[in-house]
Amino acid sequence: MKIFEQFPQYEDGFIVLRRFVQEDAKYLSEVYEERLTKRQAEKTIENYEKSYHDKDEVILGIFGKEDEQLKGIIEIYDIHESELSIGYMIVEKYRHQTYAKNSVYLLTKKLIEDYGITCIHANCHVDNIYSIRVLEHNGYERLGQEEDEYVYAYKPKQLEQDTFNQDEKMIVLAGGCFWGIEKAFKALDGVLETTVGYANGFTDNPTYEEVCRNETGYKEAVKVVYQSNVVSLSTIIRAFFLCIDPRQRNRQGNDIGSQYQAGIYYIDEKDLDDIKPVYANERMKYDRFFVELEPLKNFYTAEEYHQDYLDKHPNGYCHITAFEMEEVRKLNQQPCQIKVILPSEKELTLEVPNNTTIAELLQEVNTEQRIYAALINHKHVHFSECVHDQDVVQLQDIRASYGNICYQSTLTLLYLKAIHDVMGKNVTVTIANSLSKGLFTVIHAGNVTDNLAKEIEERMHELVEENI
Repeated sequence: MKIFEQFPQYEDGFIVLRRFVQEDAKYLSEVYEERLTKRQAEKTIENYEKSYHDKDEVILGIFGKEDEQLKGIIEIYDIHESELSIGYMIVEKYRHQTYAKNSVYLLTKKLIEDYGITCIHANCHVDNIYSIRVLEHNGYERLGQEEDEYVYAYKPKQLEQDTFNQDEKMIVLAGGCFWGIEKAFKALDGVLETTVGYANGFTDNPTYEEVCRNETGYKEAVKVVYQSNVVSLSTIIRAFFLCIDPRQRNRQGNDIGSQYQAGIYYIDEKDLDDIKPVYANERMKYDRFFVELEPLKNFYTAEEYHQDYLDKHPNGYCHITAFEMEEVRKLNQQPCQIKVILPSEKELTLEVPNNTTIAELLQEVNTEQRIYAALINHKHVHFSECVHDQDVVQLQDIRASYGNICYQSTLTLLYLKAIHDVMGKNVTVTIANSLSKGLFTVIHAGNVTDNLAKEIEERMHELVEENI
């Protein structure tokens, strides 16, 4: 078997599955829930190694990616050429987090991809609701029952049904009472799963009552699993800010206490590329701003009666208004894409989501591909002089009483926004160098009739008056 040629090791943004070394012996008592002497623990690890070299089984430790702490054990046994079995044990204090689900997901995916396994078996006790959920969430099919255990199997044909979609991602968000926040994110297309719980505290296995006493450091939060090729993380963060008041510390609405502190807790550091532009734009709007932005340290699933609370109790308490909920739903509308062709013949595509502000559009433009300026030459707005200095364009003597201004690319984006607002569909805009005075002019590409051009012009004037 290929699996015995080299000891496997797998990782994602949350966990690492790896072989045990003797330095890990001190953690084993937590997994087996019995006191092991140092020698007993070391002997156990030696037995793991022997089992591998004898080609009997593969035992991997489940370690946190950030804290490198042992979360549990996952094993591969009954290994044959095309099928095998897996099982796992999670340290008690981590059982209601996502380590089991993530480990089964990662291991199953890799066994199929790397070794061509055609069937993976797994059993769990009929009363073990948590393990049942873990297996079924990961696409394992219940085949039957043997005594007091359910028998499950996973077959690669299910892989074609996107059980393992590389676009599936996760973010944890705290925004006041988790009942309402969960309901809001359920309204977004592309959100696959929501789980309410407690994030970034300093005790183990917190209860709702303990969290409410403000003694644990935990925030009521929602773990959002989403399909990144359907809904972008930036859209999710926009939805989050539609639901909270960033000016409030340790409260949201009528809910007061440290458990209601707003925060964004990411798992993958690469997600900051999508989070920071929206976060920075929101921060610019307020003199006071109290939204945490931190890596996820821990997350404990809340009690079952809190899960899907407003689905079970439609008239239950919700601090998010009907208007805010509707604004979140509007984000489901497909964004317009504007393709910009620069004078250098480089192409830049801007996505213009609903509710996008001009400041957010400015954030969207990559520094290296900055649109330096686009001057609109028509009878109402005329620019008599342009001084181009790197990525700053000074626009002087603007008629129609717009005054003197100095912007990097605000006017360009105002014009693109005007096109988007009027045409409401994907368009291409060419920005070309003018022969006179080094000015930039905007040339439409596509079917822009005289009437549409007039509407765009009128909308442009409105945007200039609103933003300049």
